[in-house]
Amino acid sequence: MTASRSTWLAFGVSGFAALCGLARHALILHLLGLSSINDRLQVYLAVIYGVSMLNEAVRLGTMNLLQRDGLPKAMAAVLPLGLLFAIITTAIFAWQLRPDSAVLLVAAGVSGWLNMVMIQMVTHRQRAGAFWPAHLVSLMPTLMRLPGIAAVAALNMADPVPALAWLHFVLPVVQIGILLLVRVEDCLLYTSP
Repeated sequence: MTASRSTWLAFGVSGFAALCGLARHALILHLLGLSSINDRLQVYLAVIYGVSMLNEAVRLGTMNLLQRDGLPKAMAAVLPLGLLFAIITTAIFAWQLRPDSAVLLVAAGVSGWLNMVMIQMVTHRQRAGAFWPAHLVSLMPTLMRLPGIAAVAALNMADPVPALAWLHFVLPVVQIGILLLVRVEDCLLYTSP
């Protein structure tokens, strides 16, 4: 496959995932409406997204570190700072929003941090030549949430917030598990001698 064709295909797949993301929001609105139940769910999702705001910096830092160190050293350099950021962000959300469930709040913070782990693994695998498997794994949550939300809607739960929140929380664990199956040599990724 030529580089140009591969790039257009990547844009197409990413565009489809973006449309699925919009459909996910529409499905949650259809299921929960603009209600207090939806507000409760959005608190936990906001923690994930708040922690995940650091992901682009994690990706860029990983790209730079991979040029002189392997993935384990890049992870050791970046992830402790990411964990500190996740703890502080989760604490700010707890203090400001006072969510109903401390368990869901902590799980949301952990999920945001696991997204950082996943971003480092995706970046490493893409740069080491496994672009498509890593790219598809990075898009997987958007594609998997739709049937998960539909299943929760079909169950007609009195309180769907925990099920919907856990659906979002477990996805980085699944992604990391799949990325561990994508084998690449953990070598230094020098761009020039």
